[in-house]
Amino acid sequence: MKITMDKFFNGKFLRSGYTTGSCATAATKAALVMLLSKKTIPTIQIQTPSGSALSLDVLEVSRTEKSCRCAIRKDGGDDPDVTDKILIFSTVSFVPAKGKRTILIDGGKGVGRVTLK
Repeated sequence: MKITMDKFFNGKFLRSGYTTGSCATAATKAALVMLLSKKTIPTIQIQTPSGSALSLDVLEVSRTEKSCRCAIRKDGGDDPDVTDKILIFSTVSFVPAKGKRTILIDGGKGVGRVTLK
């Protein structure tokens, strides 16, 4: 994992972490790659919206013929919040789609949902 020192505060550089969204993206990409390739990968690379490249360790992999689940550990850097060090999981599954190639993205346990206008 590559962490940069790009924040300067009180006379010192702070270690940057990465967002929950980056962890979810990395976990989903890793699960998809492993489901399609049928190979286990130890790390996954993503590029953040700011252009930073991240290489993250893939944890707690479990697979079946039709799905793959894995996690990325959140790192809040030197400015952590309550989500620091938690595992962000993603499961990617093949679903019946009547001959069509379909991508379905849905939040799982712990994901907030907007239910009102």
